[in-house]
Amino acid sequence: MFTEVWRFSSQRSSTLPMNRRQLFSVATFATGFLVRPLGALLFGSIGDRVGRKSTFLMTLILMGIATALVGVLPTFETAGYFAPIALVLGATCLAS
Repeated sequence: MFTEVWRFSSQRSSTLPMNRRQLFSVATFATGFLVRPLGALLFGSIGDRVGRKSTFLMTLILMGIATALVGVLPTFETAGYFAPIALVLGATCLAS
């Protein structure tokens, strides 16, 4: 995790100050740890009602879509503050 935070926050091309870059990079990892229990509760209850196989398929599709969207996110220079916010939202979908 430290190497990812360092690599993300040490990019010199960004116009953000160093402390904001580090905050956004840590926020992407923090959402994964904070949202994972909520996703377990949500998809656990869906799995009990609908069925575990269809719920598993739904989570795989959701994770695939979120991974693809995170892969095509624009940089901060092209999209401004939308880029880190979208990255945190994508990490939230990946963690659930």
